[in-house]
Amino acid sequence: MSGVFNVGLGKLAVVAVLAALACGPVFAQSIASEPKLEEPAPPPVWPDQSRVQKEQGKADLSLCVNDIGQVTAARVNRSTGYPKLDNASLEWAKTLKFKPAMRSGMPTPVCGHRMSYEWSLRHG
Repeated sequence: MSGVFNVGLGKLAVVAVLAALACGPVFAQSIASEPKLEEPAPPPVWPDQSRVQKEQGKADLSLCVNDIGQVTAARVNRSTGYPKLDNASLEWAKTLKFKPAMRSGMPTPVCGHRMSYEWSLRHG
């Protein structure tokens, strides 16, 4: 029985790293190419109340994009300062379609892809 659990920590660490790479999305810093928008993105829908109240700001987002280019998760890294604009930014991001990130010539899911949207009355 003693031989069953006699595995060196180095081998165990390598197995854990390989399993993690095979099973889940990688972070944006470790891939060969970032996800790219398939076509120019239409602007998000501006919440009526936010437009009336002249709310503006830039939402910095972090996205998870799967291996077929769909956004599977999104979060706000830096807020516009207005919850309605932040929520509209997240809803918009989830509708975007990307060319997936590539790693070793294969599409791969990735988390941590950064993008932003500036809500500006001059442009909207």
